[in-house]
Amino acid sequence: MKLPAPLFAMASAVFFATGMPSEKWLVAQTTPIMLAGLLYFSSGTAMTLTLLVQKIMAGKSASAGNAQSLPPATAQQAAEKGKIDRHDLIWVLVVSVVGGIFAPLLLLGAMRIANASTVALLLNFEIVVTALMARFIFKETLNRRVVFGLISVFLGGVCLSLDTNISASWSLLLVIGACICWSADSNFCNQVKHMSAVRIAQIKGLIAGSFNICLALAMGDKLPELAIIGGAAVTGVISHGISILCFVRALRHLGAARAVAYFATEPFIAALLSVIFLHEVLSVKMLIAGALMAFGVWLHLTEKHPPKHMDGAAIMQSIEVPATDLLDRPS
Repeated sequence: MKLPAPLFAMASAVFFATGMPSEKWLVAQTTPIMLAGLLYFSSGTAMTLTLLVQKIMAGKSASAGNAQSLPPATAQQAAEKGKIDRHDLIWVLVVSVVGGIFAPLLLLGAMRIANASTVALLLNFEIVVTALMARFIFKETLNRRVVFGLISVFLGGVCLSLDTNISASWSLLLVIGACICWSADSNFCNQVKHMSAVRIAQIKGLIAGSFNICLALAMGDKLPELAIIGGAAVTGVISHGISILCFVRALRHLGAARAVAYFATEPFIAALLSVIFLHEVLSVKMLIAGALMAFGVWLHLTEKHPPKHMDGAAIMQSIEVPATDLLDRPS
């Protein structure tokens, strides 16, 4: 069964958005550094268990007779499948630092001083930064429609920043910093070619989570109550573990700029959930900004970019992803 790559990007957005209201509540119970560590360490642990289960199931399903009957090329591929490419590992380590350590710290810091719904909408800046980075550094093509979309999203962010106090201005700067980090994360992660999505999420989660927890403890923080740790664990697995799995799969078939364009539905979902569950008030300024950003995202989502030498059927086939690829087969 094959699933459209945009579906993975939008699923990633939904999973990430579900964590925003809970993270807003959790960050009030502990420090941003400790919470970031718990979120990512839980994600990395869940991915480790997933890989372990896959290995056990693969071992049970394989028999000595089947292994001997494999052609030489297939046997060699099976032997090399578990190896980690050095080039990929370097990129994943960079992604772990930029997107797993710096970005969540900046985001949680912003959520501590601003409403979750406002922070969620400001995350639309990521689509602007990612597209510009993909265009000027990684040479992805952007047409006029995408450029107008970027401008619309940027104007929405400007609208949110008008007539704000000092704390709100700081939250804006923190969110923009997080967007820059996650934009770099998306483009860097797109350079990983031979590592499965589960392995990427595992390494990123364990490195980022361990570092932030150790840093928090070194700075004098204490581990929160078990209920808080449990809430952070569930949130981390869903909004940072499963979300990463889906996003990496979309990233490899769509490219960074377009994968983030589909992921840009996340801020609106997160803002809506924050209003519903945290009872935050929607202002006129937020509605105007949301409309501008929604228009910019719509321009991205409705962009048509087929290669000239491909017909419609070939285009759809090129962005379909086998469902099994999400877990057990690197691209």
